[in-house]
Amino acid sequence: MQLPETFAATCCQVIRDRRQKLGLSQEEIARRSGLARSYICDVERGARHPSLRNVSTLARALEIATSELIAQVELNLAARVDFSALKDKTENDGLHSEIIRYYNEKMTDGIIIADNEGFIFFNSAAQSLTGVGRSDAALEEWSDVYGCFQADRVTKIPSRELPLARAIAGESVDNVEVHLRNASLPDGKTIRVTGRPVKGENGGPPIAGVVIFHEV
Repeated sequence: MQLPETFAATCCQVIRDRRQKLGLSQEEIARRSGLARSYICDVERGARHPSLRNVSTLARALEIATSELIAQVELNLAARVDFSALKDKTENDGLHSEIIRYYNEKMTDGIIIADNEGFIFFNSAAQSLTGVGRSDAALEEWSDVYGCFQADRVTKIPSRELPLARAIAGESVDNVEVHLRNASLPDGKTIRVTGRPVKGENGGPPIAGVVIFHEV
């Protein structure tokens, strides 16, 4: 399975997981969306891949913006990357290489993957959006290096409270606003960040965290 099919299959999983999180039945989603219950069942089990139009329709029924739903798909897709290969800078297999190429060449949102030892992956958009780019700084130094402030643009965010650090620690965070101000961004820039922990094998403890973000 290559990237387009993998992306579509991941989208089906996100739609199912979102419905279950809301505690809604397939019948209720069918009523809200105007789509057949049998179609929604097929989508959730991956038998049918929804068109972008139907993704948007389902997003509304699931009380989530289409862009946010797609961001969830991209976050989940990141979990398929071979982190050991990324850390060791060795060659990934075909699908992993496609995912990394997609993140670097196609995504306009920033995406960063890291663990307690530091950054593992920093896509091209993240390089541009942060103004600093990938750094070898320890996690405890991230807030100072990137100039991370709360939405009031005055209060510095402790590094361990940044969305990426929280994701590494096992917490899911949604739509957190972070104001960046550093030497490359003297006037500042506000970004909105969503993050997820990356679970180990068989649902074990998190091995990393991933965030996706865009400028507000």
